[in-house]
Parts: sequence; structure tokens; C-alpha cells
Amino acid sequence: MFDTNRLRGPFYGLPDAGFASTLDCASLTATREAIAIHMKVIDRKFYAIHALSNWSAPINRLPDETLVEIFTLANPKPQRVSALQFPPTRATDPPLIGSHCWASLMLVCRHWNALIVGNARLWHAIDVTMRSAYHLLFACRYGSRYGAALELAFQVPKAVRILPEFDFLPPLVSKLLLPRMECKFLRHAFVALDQPWPKLEELTVLSKCRLPALHSPTPNIDLSMERFPMLSVLCLSGIAVSWDAGLLSRLSRLELVDCAHVGSPLTLDGFLDVLELCPGLQELRLHNFLSSVPPRRPRRRGRTVSLPVLKDFGLYDELAHVTELINTIHLPEDVRLHVGATIENPDPNDLEGPDRSAYDLKRLLPKNRHQFSIIRCAQTAKIEVRTGMMKLVVTDGDTYLILEIRVKDLPEDAHFMWSAVVPDAIAAVCDMLELTMLRELEIVGNRDYVYLHDHLNYLERFTELEVLRLEGHDEHLEGGAEIANVSEGLTRMMDYDEEEECFFCPELRKLSFARVEWVDSSMDAIRKCLSLRAEHGLFLEELHLELDYPGVTSEDEFQVFKAPFYEELCALVPGGKVTMKRVT
Repeated sequence: MFDTNRLRGPFYGLPDAGFASTLDCASLTATREAIAIHMKVIDRKFYAIHALSNWSAPINRLPDETLVEIFTLANPKPQRVSALQFPPTRATDPPLIGSHCWASLMLVCRHWNALIVGNARLWHAIDVTMRSAYHLLFACRYGSRYGAALELAFQVPKAVRILPEFDFLPPLVSKLLLPRMECKFLRHAFVALDQPWPKLEELTVLSKCRLPALHSPTPNIDLSMERFPMLSVLCLSGIAVSWDAGLLSRLSRLELVDCAHVGSPLTLDGFLDVLELCPGLQELRLHNFLSSVPPRRPRRRGRTVSLPVLKDFGLYDELAHVTELINTIHLPEDVRLHVGATIENPDPNDLEGPDRSAYDLKRLLPKNRHQFSIIRCAQTAKIEVRTGMMKLVVTDGDTYLILEIRVKDLPEDAHFMWSAVVPDAIAAVCDMLELTMLRELEIVGNRDYVYLHDHLNYLERFTELEVLRLEGHDEHLEGGAEIANVSEGLTRMMDYDEEEECFFCPELRKLSFARVEWVDSSMDAIRKCLSLRAEHGLFLEELHLELDYPGVTSEDEFQVFKAPFYEELCALVPGGKVTMKRVT
């Protein structure tokens, strides 16, 4: 057995065996208290030295206002935008509105902690997650002291469960954004919204439920003037709501996605009656709202409703509802439009039949479509046709026009011949934008049914075209005649000037082919086109070829195949950029 007596003495730290018996309890207590007091004095001196060191640091000698600006720039707001840089037709989850760096910066030193906690500007916008409930406590404490209105964006559905517990929040919040959630979390949101929210100006509630029926168990929101006197922006998805003037007449922005009407039966005239009482609407988006409340009788003949200050209008519904409503509402000429319609699943034979009315994108616009400035001044246009979908995007600076037709409930294994629809989309663009000086045109989709006369249609129509891009479908790389047809079209002459020869698209600077097939005649067609245009002083600045090269299966083989063609193409595009890639 080890002898512990060997550890006793001044060199080992244990006192002698009889040492404790010589001390009484009082002396031990006094000694302990004296040591504690001495440690506090040392701690104060230690913190004072650190405070002096922090104060002498260059960044802490800056004015508080400058330091706050640095904190603000430390974590700027991230931006979530859609792939096409346009507002989506369907509602999306709330964006990030706050900053996540405050908690870590508060732990740097006492000066930074006091500066961040005491500045209401840094706490007015908060992203709420399961771990950020304490952010709410800070925001409420100091936001109420400085009178700052709070903006809350809940990023996860589970975090909504804590909302009813903070019953002191409603008087402080000006913006409340809730994520897309199931009914078990939605109940907590409705409990919180039963309270008065005197400062709330913007509300977003998104449910995963689609098209609740009139007797759906999903609760409907009662957004009365008494409880929401300042409400001006409302975005709902999958929520039962009453279409009444008391709610809508005070809104500047309204978005209803897969929402159903509750209350007395609604007719189209009743829908228009309420809309007529909303002259202050600046943004209006309706997604499958009219189809959930089919009108009991047709509207009065010749009736129109004017929305004079509307800047953004989105409508997505069944084709019959869209065509009727779009010809009923009188829109400003500079409005941004996003109009979509659903059609029934077509028979494959109908896609090649003589009746093309179901695929006419012009039906999604009012009859007097030339009133819109985007129709007269469009700069860019993109046509996209994929299985079950055809879409047109037209832009002019900040103004845009989006038209799309989709098949309703398209089976996942559907493989219809949607290539037959591409000529319809091209014809619609040429008809709608016949008065414009279009600068850029992009066509995405298989062009098995697109022939030379279809290419000539837009090449002759858009004389100011500078950028032309043609891309095939991801799942279908046929269409070897594509390069030959476009090259042939670019060698045609305009017939309106007999004295001077002028090619189609004389301003063309960039030409791109992607996901189409290279055939034996492709190089001959490109060579003939560029050489002939060069004789008249017309040169490309950029030529992009991202093609499928038959028989080329590896990158090494492609480099060998590419070498002779690439050198000649560079000579045909003097001083420009030539890119040759292989579709993988």
C-alpha cells in the first residue's frame, strides 16, 4: 500500500497531519473571506488593465457612430432572388432580413457589447431560428426603450411555436414574415395573430396546404381594421381568406397563392366590385384564386376595372379565367406583367394538329396589348419550351413581361412532342414585338419542327438584333440542321432597300449555339455565312459553340477534333472571342 505520509511537507502541498487541529472555524472563515476580497480587488485591476488596453486599441478610439457603421457592414443582408431575377409567381419563403454577426461581436469586449446591445438600429430586423429566441428578448427590451419598430422573419417552422409566448411582441412589430409550414405549426401563428398588432404593416403567412375548400379545417385569418390598423402589405399562401373591401381597400400590395375565399358566395362581378375599391394597389398577385371560387354567373358585358397606380401584376390560373380577367382589368402602360395559364393534358396528336389556339401566348394579353410600353420598347426576349411548358420573358430595363402556359397535373413520365410548339412561340414573339428594336433573343428548346422559314421570320423582323442564342433541350440533342438554317438566314438580304444591299441582322455581334448537334455540313455553313458577311464589313465579336460532336467521347479526342476548326473559326472572327465546348 502506498504511504500518503510521503506526500506531506512543504514540497508536496499537503499540510502536516496535526495542522488542521491547531485552527478553529472562525479563523478559517475569516481567512477565506479575506482571500475572496483580495481576489475581487485583483479582478477589478485585471479588468481595468484590459479596459485600458481595449480603449487604446485604434478601432475602439473611433466615434461610436463610426463603429456602428462598421458593425453594419460586417454582415450585409444576403439577397435571395429567383433564377430569372424576377419576382416569382408563387410565394417563396421569407428572405433573410437581419444579421447573424451581432452575437459573436458582442463577446469581443464590454465596449462592443454595450454599443451593440444599446443600439436599436442593429436590432430592428431579426431572423428568428430555434437558437435565436434571445435575440427577441434583446430586441424587445431595447426596441421598446427607443421606440423602434421590429421586423421579424421566421426562417424555420418550428420557431413559430414560440410566437404566442412573447405576448409583448405585437405592439412592437411592423413586419412579420412566417415560413411555409404545416397546420400543426400554423395553429401557433393564428393564436398569436388573434391579438391586436397596432404597428404591423406587412404580414406573410405561408401554409403547405393547397387550395383549402370552403369547409376546410384550415382557419381563416380575420384581419380586421381594429386589430391591424396599419396593415398595407399582405402575402398569404394556402390560407382561407375573405375577399372583402374592408381588408383589401387599405392594401398597397396583395399576394394570394392557392388561397380560397370564405364567406358569402363570390361571383366574378363581386370579385370586381371589391377590386374596384382598391385604387391604391401597387402590386397584385393572384395564383389559383379565381379557380377556387368559380363565378356563379358571367360578368356584366363591357365592364372594366381600372387600377391606375398598379406597378406589378401577377396572374396564374386556368386559361379561361386568365383570358377573362386580363381583358377586364385596365392596367397602366408601364406595369410589369407576369401572366401564366394552365391547360389540360393534351393528346400527343393535338400538339401537331391544325388548331394552335391553346398554345398562343398572345391570348394571355389583353386585346389592346400595344398599350404596354414593354411591347413597344422591349430590348431582350427569351423563349423557353420544355415538356409541358412554354414560356416567354421580355425585358426592358426594370420593366418585364412574362407569359407562360403549363400543362395541369403533367405526369412525370410524359414525353410529348413539345418541339412542335416552338414555332408557335417564335410566331407569337414576332407578332407581339413587331414594333420593337429587339437587341437580344434567346430560344431554348428542341427545334425539330423549326424550319428555315421560322428562322427567317425573326431574323428579318428584328433588324437591330445584336445577340442571338439558341439552345437545345437537355434531354434531346438532335437538330443538326439548326446551324445550317441560321447561317443560311444570316446570308439573306433585306428587300426594302433596292439601292444598297443589307443583310438580315446587320448589327449582330454575338452568336451562340448550345446543346445542338454538329454535323458534317456545319463548318461549311458557318464558313459561308461569316465569309459572306465579312465581305460587307459585318463581323462577329463572339462565337460560342457548345455542341454534341458525334463520335467524340473523351476530352482528348475533342481537342484533336477541335484544333483545325478552331483555328479557322478564329480567322473568321478577327479580334473576337471563339469558344468551342463539348456537351458532356
